[in-house]
Amino acid sequence: MGKSIFGSVSKPGATGSSSLLGINQSDALGVFKPVTVIVYVNVPDPDFIFTDAINAALLSIQTNYLDYMAAKKYNLIANNINDILNIYDQVYTFQLTRKNANVISLLQIAMDSLSSSMNIYTIYTQNVELQLSNMVLTQKVETILAGKNETNVMSNATGQLSITRSFTLAPLFNYYIAMFGMPDFGVGFDPLKLAMINTVLEQNGINPYG
Repeated sequence: MGKSIFGSVSKPGATGSSSLLGINQSDALGVFKPVTVIVYVNVPDPDFIFTDAINAALLSIQTNYLDYMAAKKYNLIANNINDILNIYDQVYTFQLTRKNANVISLLQIAMDSLSSSMNIYTIYTQNVELQLSNMVLTQKVETILAGKNETNVMSNATGQLSITRSFTLAPLFNYYIAMFGMPDFGVGFDPLKLAMINTVLEQNGINPYG
């Protein structure tokens, strides 16, 4: 048996021998059994690592588009075309760098949701404009026919006559109330809806404030 600076070392087949390094162990029959140490290391899939810019883009899609679409508050959907194109381009460019099918699918859903929200906003505004245009045309027809439909209600009036003070709202607010109803107390008129009505009235040659 030889000597080692680490202690005694026996040759294979020697009973009860061991190494001070702890690399091998032997049983009663002198058979060496290697000790195996398994270390698990979690290596994240790079396809699931999103940049801060992409996280911000996805959050914007949710808060500025999808949330309003789900809540049916279509007039609040952001409609700045430059912002939309920028967000879409960011997500699309990032999608091209991914290989995982699930990640690619999720990014595609985000882009499709962005496009759908804009289509819904467009349809909503077109519907409002058509309704307003129809109201404007109806009002014009009624004005033309007003001379034939006038009736002198004072000639046949009997009993007491009560006179109340009245005021006339600008066309902009009249059409707003006709379309969306009177705003809740303390809330006021929605500026986005007013802007939409203002555009339609001007397109039909009507002064929104006169």
